[in-house]
Amino acid sequence: MLKNTRAVLRIILGGIVLIFGLNNFLHFIPMEIPSGNAQVLWSAFDQSAYFFPMLGGIEILLGLVLISGFWTKLALLILFPISINALLFHLFLFPEKVGAAAALFTLNIYFIILNFKEYKHLINK
Repeated sequence: MLKNTRAVLRIILGGIVLIFGLNNFLHFIPMEIPSGNAQVLWSAFDQSAYFFPMLGGIEILLGLVLISGFWTKLALLILFPISINALLFHLFLFPEKVGAAAALFTLNIYFIILNFKEYKHLINK
């Protein structure tokens, strides 16, 4: 049962990442443009012309990897800075829309902690 629950949570995490990655290209989820400092940062990313397509492409790839179950531990590590940034952006600059970012971060942390023994060699000498 626990293994099935983990698989479902992994697929949910992959689905969240995949959907938001696809939305960078297809724009099927209406995105509210933030105001204030969040708008300044968002506009800078948008005007760079590369940031959102790059992020969307990485998210699509990570979402597919997480859903498939192959290379999950690597995908979780690559996703970690993305999930931290999403959470911090929403906590400090756009708190009214923090829900998906909090779910992303929570699931990412859950799986990293669950697989921590696989990562220990990365931090030990």
